[in-house]
Amino acid sequence: GVNVVGYLQSQFEYQINEDDNTNSFTFNRARMGLVGNIPYDFSYYIMYEFSAFKGGPYLLDGFITYSRLAPFVNISMGQFKSPFSLELNTPCQGLHTINRSMAVGNLINPQRDLGVLVEGKYKDFAKYAVSFTNASTFNEIDDNTNKAISARMVLSPLSFMNIGGSYQNYTVPA
Repeated sequence: GVNVVGYLQSQFEYQINEDDNTNSFTFNRARMGLVGNIPYDFSYYIMYEFSAFKGGPYLLDGFITYSRLAPFVNISMGQFKSPFSLELNTPCQGLHTINRSMAVGNLINPQRDLGVLVEGKYKDFAKYAVSFTNASTFNEIDDNTNKAISARMVLSPLSFMNIGGSYQNYTVPA
């Protein structure tokens, strides 16, 4: 069936300036989407951002996943987060702060892109994700011939220990 999912994250900003102090209530995230299964072995995930403070509404994520070989291999096609860094791949409701760090914001661009994602896991010992994407501007038609490869691997040799690493390779258009 179809499940409606959503997330609303309000915030209050108070900025201290030399001449004037400003304050405002905003929505950092106002998201709503659909999640469901399509017989046989397919699922879908669609998420829209509705916050006017983020330029919404626009498609945030939208992909279809083939999971016949799950949990070893799942293949997704559409728009999704780049499999780079633990922080980027942590859902916004799982973050300890309202925003992601500036390092993640500046290292990974675009953070979401159109392409193919292959991910999976072996028991609780290893998880991996590899994507091949457009390497273009978020939510716009691909305007270059460059493509990006991103990968993430996490090993858990002990139940309390995770060791992970990420890789990304693409050329920024001139």
